[in-house]
Amino acid sequence: MHLQRIQIPDFRVLKDIDITFEKEFLPRIFPLGSQNGGGKSTLLQLIFVLLHCSFEPNRLTFVKNLLHGLKIPKDRPERVLLISDIWDG
Repeated sequence: MHLQRIQIPDFRVLKDIDITFEKEFLPRIFPLGSQNGGGKSTLLQLIFVLLHCSFEPNRLTFVKNLLHGLKIPKDRPERVLLISDIWDG
């Protein structure tokens, strides 16, 4: 399983993130860089928790910790945290 695309509209310091990972790119290593406080750890934590912990009942504590303090606007019934395309090649 490989991530093909990640979109994050608005989560913590991450705003309007859209990253595409090309299938043909070799090696499959993607360097991630920004200044301190730029959201590198937040990005990795969000991807890991939502893809690896949200479907396992014994790992829901990780999801709750990640979402602690998250506000959902009253005028919307839901909030999109992450949109991902996954390639299973």
